[in-house]
Amino acid sequence: DLDGNELEYMMFGNPDDCVETQARLWYEDDEHIYVLYQHCLDQPSNANGLFRPFMFEFDAVAWEVGWQHQYDEIDIFQEYGAGASLNGLTYSPESGFAAVMTTSIPNTTFEVAILKADSEGNFEWYKNYDPPIDAVIKQPTDIVQAPDSGYVVTGVWYSDNEPYIQRNWMFKTDPCGDIQWVDCPGGVGVTSNTQVEGVIYPNPASGFLFFDMPFVVDRAEIFDPRGRILSVSFPNSNISQIDLSELSPGLYMIAISSTTKEKVVMRFVIN
Repeated sequence: DLDGNELEYMMFGNPDDCVETQARLWYEDDEHIYVLYQHCLDQPSNANGLFRPFMFEFDAVAWEVGWQHQYDEIDIFQEYGAGASLNGLTYSPESGFAAVMTTSIPNTTFEVAILKADSEGNFEWYKNYDPPIDAVIKQPTDIVQAPDSGYVVTGVWYSDNEPYIQRNWMFKTDPCGDIQWVDCPGGVGVTSNTQVEGVIYPNPASGFLFFDMPFVVDRAEIFDPRGRILSVSFPNSNISQIDLSELSPGLYMIAISSTTKEKVVMRFVIN
């Protein structure tokens, strides 16, 4: 209770073939608690003693465990003996669960990954990502669902040249997990469908943002880091300006596209 007195407890989720379990993340609503945890299996397929992801639903009204799922059937765990360290979890009744994690393949590298499950924890898809950064550590910190049902993943990285200086990165996916843009301040800051050159200025901006593109711009969208579109304009020119007076100071992205499928996505700051 609120005074710290024990009311009732239950033990669950520790299979017989488990060496060690660590509960890492959870999400709760009025009646349920969803726990994403990792444990180390004592099996030949896990000869390196690495952790694998598991999840269960706990019914807080009936006081019992509902569904349980383990995700060690994913190819990267079976074929390469990889392990997982859980970093973030998001949930909605319509879209289900999405967890971001760091996967480790013995004697090779660490990568960022998203595991997607439906609202009952059934596996849907799993994708590995390798943010294009020359870094010692690429550590995800959180995942949130964007209004378009895609996902925004944030994280930190440390440079090989400056190992004690922390920098931030983020990337946005569509609902199927395919990357739409990557933003790595101090590393990589632009992604596009085709390799085209373009300029936005000033950056940081105040009042107006100007752009100069090598194609006629049909549409310019400004959105925040969570993927919410805040402004749309139709310049019909390769050089134009966008009024920023209705936007608050902060970090934004601008997507500039043409009718011939050319597209540039850039980061800018309003001060």
